[in-house]
Amino acid sequence: MHTIQRKTFTPLFAVIFSTSLLIWGDVNRASAQAYTWTTFVGLPTVSGTNNGTRSAALFNQPTGTIEDAAGNLYIADEQNNLIRKCTANGVVTAFAGSAGNTGTNDGTGTNALFNQPSNLAFDSAGNIFVADTFNHTIRKITPAGLVSTFAGLGGTPGFKNGTGSGALFNQPNGIAFDSSNNLYVADGVNGAVRRVTTNAVVSTVATGFYLPEQVAVDKSNIIYVDDAGNNVIRKMTPAGVVSLLAGSGAIGSKDGTGAGAEFNYPESLTVDSSSNVFVADYGNDTIRMITPAGVVTTIGGQVGIMGTNDATGTNALFNQQEGISVDKSDNIYVADTQNNTIRIGLAPGAVPLGMQRVGGQLVLTWTNSAFSLQSAPTANGTYTNSPTAISPYTNSTGSGQQYFRLKGN
Repeated sequence: MHTIQRKTFTPLFAVIFSTSLLIWGDVNRASAQAYTWTTFVGLPTVSGTNNGTRSAALFNQPTGTIEDAAGNLYIADEQNNLIRKCTANGVVTAFAGSAGNTGTNDGTGTNALFNQPSNLAFDSAGNIFVADTFNHTIRKITPAGLVSTFAGLGGTPGFKNGTGSGALFNQPNGIAFDSSNNLYVADGVNGAVRRVTTNAVVSTVATGFYLPEQVAVDKSNIIYVDDAGNNVIRKMTPAGVVSLLAGSGAIGSKDGTGAGAEFNYPESLTVDSSSNVFVADYGNDTIRMITPAGVVTTIGGQVGIMGTNDATGTNALFNQQEGISVDKSDNIYVADTQNNTIRIGLAPGAVPLGMQRVGGQLVLTWTNSAFSLQSAPTANGTYTNSPTAISPYTNSTGSGQQYFRLKGN
């Protein structure tokens, strides 16, 4: 039996700058050596349907996330049967679905019904597609919130190629678009990857998987398949040629290369702009990273230890996380399912704190709303919160020396 370990931890970046460094108007950026994990929205271990900001918003086993071009995050709130919208500043609202009510109804906003929606994807026109798992369908939501059934027959499981409602799925879990707006579907119980064209024509690309939970597509249109029941990650060409990326097939937690690594029911995956694959390794309570060469490392969580800790690298703890996605800056969002929260892993390397002189004033900008700005008169002095936690921040003191850092909210 797992033990939940809880403690208070406030992640701090060693991000310290002096205004005297900025007399040439340069933009300075700090470096981090590992992913730093922080809770973005939701109250750890508390379930509910509340809308609100940050920890005032409540979820019930969220399972999938996706970011739009404006930086809004959309969340498949599975056990609430909702699609939620979260702004870059952490304000959560209901976008589609009726809390606690299941059904197959199409309609706008709360007039539409879902049955445990699990994962989301955007097409090039900004429509959200939903793997409506226990309705056995793929749903489409316009930017205005109009929900329609795109493929599959509501409430009817099966395995059939066809167009629209003439096709059948059996618990579709994961979805992802390629560069031509073809939608790939991890058709879970059918053990298959299906392709759905823009005209809703469904075909089968490959079979032989065991409970595939998610798919992701990189910039070269290579499809990555989370073959969860086999404890491996596979990759596939659009023609359906399947090969192993990582995993031995045995249950375990070992880091390594290719078949030298082990997973424990990898629940979800995503791919960044450099074709690194990130895996929500559900049974291990960890986040894993796989390079294009198949090298697997653990970048978050500790094997078999459930918890809510925010921290850097493997000092952070998760609780049976089922969803993972990356944003345009390659930061990672994790649907930390049993903790009922959405977590952020800030990418190592450049911490997005830009600093420059504009008209004699110091202007600071940062791109991740999970972090706020603090300042102090000396590098080792007492840091206090800046007047605003929202980028940009303008300091008009003009003279003297001042130091700034980002602090996890």
